[in-house]
Amino acid sequence: MTYLIDAWLERSNPCLRIIESATGNVCARLDEADLLEMREQGELHLDDLLTNELLKLKGLIRQLFLFCHARTLRPAP
Repeated sequence: MTYLIDAWLERSNPCLRIIESATGNVCARLDEADLLEMREQGELHLDDLLTNELLKLKGLIRQLFLFCHARTLRPAP
């Protein structure tokens, strides 16, 4: 599978989506709070989104998917 990272980070409400290239299905969404939490935890560096290095991009997508999965396992407030 191949994925596309659709990141809108310079908006007033930044967001990021991971889209499966073949189908166009959105696999993961992160809003402003999620992106801030990942940055504060050191799991997301915005410079990583600018790279063309395949291994770095694969690692970034893995981190984003893991974060989204962990978010679903959190107890409700």
